[in-house]
Amino acid sequence: MALLGTAGDVADLEGTGGSPGVSSRVQAVLDVCGPTDFLQFHGRGAPVGPETDGGLFDRLLGGRLHTKQDLARRANPIAYVSKDDPPFLLVHGERDTVVPIDQSRLLKEALDAAGVPADLVVVPDAGHDVVRPEVARAALAFFAKHLLPPVAPAAAPAPAPAPAPAPEAAGPTAPPAVPPSPSVPSPVR
Repeated sequence: MALLGTAGDVADLEGTGGSPGVSSRVQAVLDVCGPTDFLQFHGRGAPVGPETDGGLFDRLLGGRLHTKQDLARRANPIAYVSKDDPPFLLVHGERDTVVPIDQSRLLKEALDAAGVPADLVVVPDAGHDVVRPEVARAALAFFAKHLLPPVAPAAAPAPAPAPAPAPEAAGPTAPPAVPPSPSVPSPVR
């Protein structure tokens, strides 16, 4: 998911299918336990060699990581971070053994440095499966904030109309009200 948010305008990643002339940029990104930098997957500054190959990297890159480092750099979401990226919500399990939590921390640092709004939610005692009600609530709030139009403040209710004045009591000097006669035209004033 992170790559969609950081590489929306990278021409050589667009391909030839899809909708030519329509931007691939997204408006907000929810990245859950996502890899960010394959070359730092095993720790910041850890060497990339045959011992880091296998599994995910072989399948994604079509070969060994240590021989496909240029391709790995192109597949890294962190490589494309720029100030015009959309807001990010990063969610990661504190005890994730599939994708190290440092991957989300690296991306958060890069987004912060670029001035991109980003939050990192670390789910305590969770591994790679972070589905929890509080994560769902955070995701809904994030998307509502960044995708829905602003809600106008509720207008104050209109004041109730003032009660009509009570009719004045007719005193002894008030002439009785007589409707105009249909045969006599009403005076024009």
